[in-house]
Amino acid sequence: MKIGLLVTARMGSTRLHDKHLKPLNGRPALSYLLERIENTFKTPLLEGLAQVFIATGNALANAELGIFCNDHVQVFHGDDDNIPLRHLQLAKAHQLDAMVSIDGDDLFCSPEALRAVYEGLLQGHPLLKTTGYPFGMNAWGYSFAALQQAVSTQDHGLLETGWGRAFDATSATVIELSCDHADKVRATLDYPLDLDFFCAVMLHIADWQTLSTPDLVSKIVAQDLHLLNSSLHDVYWQNFHAQMNQEKTKALS
Repeated sequence: MKIGLLVTARMGSTRLHDKHLKPLNGRPALSYLLERIENTFKTPLLEGLAQVFIATGNALANAELGIFCNDHVQVFHGDDDNIPLRHLQLAKAHQLDAMVSIDGDDLFCSPEALRAVYEGLLQGHPLLKTTGYPFGMNAWGYSFAALQQAVSTQDHGLLETGWGRAFDATSATVIELSCDHADKVRATLDYPLDLDFFCAVMLHIADWQTLSTPDLVSKIVAQDLHLLNSSLHDVYWQNFHAQMNQEKTKALS
């Protein structure tokens, strides 16, 4: 069984321009997430049972993402506007049996969540997700058949914000994880204040890369680092729902 570790990312963000390339301690932001994924799946990657893909759109517009390619990371250019379709194109091109889906903004995506989803896919679950960790630290995944079914029920127009709605969420296997203060931490990169948050965590928590997710969250809260971008919670969701409604309106027009 071959599983793709799909990092969905595109260049050209408007709120934080080219956020995946923004420097964090002298390195592009996305490199930390990719390193996190590679460290989590060392053995499957070495054995050829898994492969990391940056799932992006137009080749010309996203050419700069090529700097992240190595023996275990490839860039795939698929549909520019429809993320489930892009993932299906990738899965067909690389003959994937299942996929772990990771947002390129989620630099601290939990290794525990990633492994739980990966193991669930190996066990044959068609659609599953983790809950209980902070925003930006959970993971989810799906089989090729589940993805193909999801794409078949949608038109091939714009489907980006909230694209997970293409799947039947009621059929997902839910993996419940436990973490104190999960509701306090926002660990995703979308605004300048989010960049400040990640910079601060990396600066003030020296062992952040090796800590368990609950321990990392506890240290973030203990040092009040979560307050750096806590003001964005309502703003983010207002923008999210507004953009999703715009996409739905375009699809109907």
